[in-house]
Amino acid sequence: MLQVEPKPQRKSRKAPGIKADVITRRVQGQSKRSISKDLGITRGTVSTILEESHIEQHLENYQAQSVELIPEALRVMKVRLAANSENAAIKTLESTIWPISDKRNKAPDVGLTVAIQNLMQVSLHNNAAQPSTDTSTQSTHVIESTPVNQ
Repeated sequence: MLQVEPKPQRKSRKAPGIKADVITRRVQGQSKRSISKDLGITRGTVSTILEESHIEQHLENYQAQSVELIPEALRVMKVRLAANSENAAIKTLESTIWPISDKRNKAPDVGLTVAIQNLMQVSLHNNAAQPSTDTSTQSTHVIESTPVNQ
């Protein structure tokens, strides 16, 4: 039977600084094609650097570990929100609808901004009558909005 030997792993001869830049860009989510264009090196060189660093496997492992943590993080957030944690409420809003502007650099939705400000004022007024049970936040968050000419 014919036995095929595995290909020896290629080694890049690029400078350590270039290798570090390739790895950093990949970890930040940049595509191999984009990295090769930005750094003026071939896609094959980018792939070789990433293969010898094993960064792709590490990213996959970290992603899987992060996904496993989501149910517990949601459970903790629900408990904190049920305890009227202002900090938990603000963090939830920040990661969902704030910033109120679209990811494609569109102007903020002024109506949504005003609605949230009104809700926060009502909430702050209601909470002023009760002592806060959340000691993790000591500052007041202010939303500024400017009218958008459309």
